[in-house]
Amino acid sequence: MSTPALPQGLENLRGFLDDLEGRVSNLEQPQQPGAVYACLKANLPDALDFYGKFAWVTDTNISVISDGVHWIRQDSGAPI
Repeated sequence: MSTPALPQGLENLRGFLDDLEGRVSNLEQPQQPGAVYACLKANLPDALDFYGKFAWVTDTNISVISDGVHWIRQDSGAPI
């Protein structure tokens, strides 16, 4: 499919949109591991706001996942 021509002055928009499409595609279909949010235990955000999300707690060296109420340690299954 050919790409339609843009009006004069919008050439930069095409580059931006192409780049954005590539970045969104990488998020939807990752091809490699990505970075995990890392913070101190005292700085973990409210688990309610991040249901199903992962974090790395740097001062305890433990990964956690939010169950919507607590951050759950992945080594013991206990709330952190």
